[in-house]
Amino acid sequence: MLDEESRYWGFIMHQDLEEGVVPDLRVPFRKQKAAFIWDDTEVNLFVRGKYIKKLLNVCSSKNNAQCLELCCGTGSLSLEAARRGADVTGIDCSSGAIFIGKQYEKEISKNYSGKINLFVGDLNTIELPKKKYDSVFVWDGLHHITNIEYLVSQVSETLNDNGVFVVHDHVSAPKWQGVCAAIISELLILILPTCDNFSNKIMSFIDSAKIHKNKSQINKVILSSPFEDVSGENIISSIRNQFKIAELKRYSCLSPNVVAKIRPNCKYRFGLIRFVCGIDTFLISLRIMHPESFFLIAHKRRNNEITAL
Repeated sequence: MLDEESRYWGFIMHQDLEEGVVPDLRVPFRKQKAAFIWDDTEVNLFVRGKYIKKLLNVCSSKNNAQCLELCCGTGSLSLEAARRGADVTGIDCSSGAIFIGKQYEKEISKNYSGKINLFVGDLNTIELPKKKYDSVFVWDGLHHITNIEYLVSQVSETLNDNGVFVVHDHVSAPKWQGVCAAIISELLILILPTCDNFSNKIMSFIDSAKIHKNKSQINKVILSSPFEDVSGENIISSIRNQFKIAELKRYSCLSPNVVAKIRPNCKYRFGLIRFVCGIDTFLISLRIMHPESFFLIAHKRRNNEITAL
């Protein structure tokens, strides 16, 4: 399964490369058939940019900060941290993704002040060096880790005494809320100005309703890798058991599947994106919908501190 995971992400990253997507947060792109928030740089930064900035500010706040990125993919976040003077090690299970990242580093002729070292590793079994890093960060990767308790314990051991762990990740909603979110998303897409014509959107809505009646079909559509959403809520509980959580923001249930589909040339594009994000916040505040994204900053516990249960 790990080999399948590695091949899958290598394939996805090569597909992105063919569409002109490079591992660099400063190079804007929009995929031809943008379906999700991460398919459009401008939209992604508009909605989630504050969390990217905060992660980078925390992890690369000083020159030569020693950073570790888990599930680094092609290393776009590692590159940005290196541009801020950090020395970054990136680990990912996909040799294809790591290859693309290293090739891009060569192409840009090291126009950054820090250092980057990307390599392939299995984060379910890896042994990290003791007290080496000032910070460890991961963006949307921990929900693919089967042995999350072990990895979090390794993160704790590899951090210096004042080390910080910064995480942005995804937790799937319970089944009925996931179905509701999908239906509401499709209804929003019906009324919003998207690149598809109305008849195609109607067909998409009907197909989506059929799919969500059959659990096996749901899995075929939603699961994008063998380990998709394998760790779930265990991510936060595992971190809480071994770290002091300084900040935890949970948000987003509809917007990742809706906002990138709004036509780029729409005059009110970003106003409509704010509207969708507002619906997100409203439904979550009423506990009608489950927040599926979270941003977390945690500090390493000292030996004499008792874990809060």
